[in-house]
Amino acid sequence: MFYTVSDLMNSFQPDVTLIAGSGGLSREIASAGILDYELVSELKNKYFHTNFHEYQFVMTTFLYTKDNPFLINDAVKHLIAKGASGLLIKNVFHLQIPETALRYADSKNFPILITTTQHIFFEDVIYNVNRHIEQLKETDFSIHEIDILLNQDLSETSTKYHVNLINPSFEEQYFAIYLECGDFFDRLQFIKYSRQYTQSKLYRPSNRLLFHNRGIFYICSSEQITTEYKDENIQYILNTLFPDNKSAIGISDVHFTLNEFADCLKESMYAALMNRSDLYSYRRFVDLGTYKLIFSLCKTNEMKKFCESTLDPVKTYDIENNSCLMETLNAYVDSSFDFSATAKMLAQHVNTIRYRLDKISSITNLSYKIPKQMEQLTIAVQIDICRNLLLSF
Repeated sequence: MFYTVSDLMNSFQPDVTLIAGSGGLSREIASAGILDYELVSELKNKYFHTNFHEYQFVMTTFLYTKDNPFLINDAVKHLIAKGASGLLIKNVFHLQIPETALRYADSKNFPILITTTQHIFFEDVIYNVNRHIEQLKETDFSIHEIDILLNQDLSETSTKYHVNLINPSFEEQYFAIYLECGDFFDRLQFIKYSRQYTQSKLYRPSNRLLFHNRGIFYICSSEQITTEYKDENIQYILNTLFPDNKSAIGISDVHFTLNEFADCLKESMYAALMNRSDLYSYRRFVDLGTYKLIFSLCKTNEMKKFCESTLDPVKTYDIENNSCLMETLNAYVDSSFDFSATAKMLAQHVNTIRYRLDKISSITNLSYKIPKQMEQLTIAVQIDICRNLLLSF
């Protein structure tokens, strides 16, 4: 992931306008520099070969071309030859940009932006570029470290080592909040949330906002963690970091040693997965019931075999007969075995629900009327739900 001309242009909208090279907006920017005197005819032999380089975004007023705007042609050709990312012209002298320069830039997909505003300073652009590049590097680093914590079997010493790489100032008392943002959420969108975070009262050395693939972790650590974990404070955190949020949010249990950091992250992710279809603004891991255990074990062969041997016959029947037995069984379990609630959930008559459950009993030899047999069906359904949720994650 890298910072692009499109990202920079969007950062300074509506004060900049693209006048050429629309096909090159995805060009990477690795640095920013100013074109001032380098291409002045008397000096260009001295600076011509050294001051501009690949992936550099260049800014200029073209002061030296004021008496001969056609020198802009040479500048554009030179920057393209050097592999520059793009060009921003601050047109304070109201120069007429030669059509030949624009056509050449178009043919090479070299973006040329122009601005006449007094509100954009080159120093601001350079700062913007450098800040975004550093934030993207930090984001990539945290993703790597979180992946290690989530996917590798680490010793306590190794776990603490990787946690300290993310933030050496974490306290031993902490919890995690996870916001699931979806497949199209990227690092640059995360930076907007990060900016909100750094400007808020939540921005403390012991806390951290982290990007990870499809969402955001907020790690809250404090010596007064029980106060931080109260509902009113959780709601304050969510309102501050994720205003107007409509995505799933999960909250882990409180943990009291950094050795459990990976478990803490997973708990918040599992709770968010179960919050997808909730009417609640967030879901706590502590409220997941038996799902707390099943999430961590549902990928094992034993769980897989149990689930498939129980439910595959029902799924096969649904496919062959275009029926809705699995949907009914899921709703019945979700409603805590309430016929009326299940019927309302599926917009069906109660007798239809009974008929479908009787059909499931005949297929599986497990009756919803016998508690021990319904318990087996329930566990199989919960395993199936967890496995499907994790597949979509």
